[in-house]
Amino acid sequence: MYSIWLIPSIAFYAPLHDQIKQIGNAHNLPIFIPHMTILSGIVAEPEHLFPIFSQCAEEILPLTLDTDGIGHQSDYFRSFYIKIKLNTRLEEIFNELTKRFQTNTPLPFEPHISLAYGLDQTLVEKIQLDMGIPKQIKMDALFLVNTKNPINEWYPLFTYP
Repeated sequence: MYSIWLIPSIAFYAPLHDQIKQIGNAHNLPIFIPHMTILSGIVAEPEHLFPIFSQCAEEILPLTLDTDGIGHQSDYFRSFYIKIKLNTRLEEIFNELTKRFQTNTPLPFEPHISLAYGLDQTLVEKIQLDMGIPKQIKMDALFLVNTKNPINEWYPLFTYP
């Protein structure tokens, strides 16, 4: 199982990663790299994915996303996150990737950048964000990530650039 992640530029990556580590360490939660999943549930042999992935990356990047505050849900992977405003461009990217990678994503496309996985919802109001929430986040890399194993075993198969 593979996923496609948009990765923030270094100006946003570092503070986001620091925040993920701080929350993860404080609440014994997994630590992961900052990203926005644009597509998940990809099932194919990696060698068939690379040409499609490379072409898509060249068409998508760089991309600036507008944020819309903080969100939280009971869903493990959406327990605490920065909401990303869904716009026409993001919908087009999602639809095009879904078609090219022939996936049927079971969840609705709700763009976000997770700050914690599995955070107890009773703790959400107590979290203090050191970084603040930027109005926009620039994404300048795309990763094709093997996400079929536990979180600590996820790894990128391909990256662009």
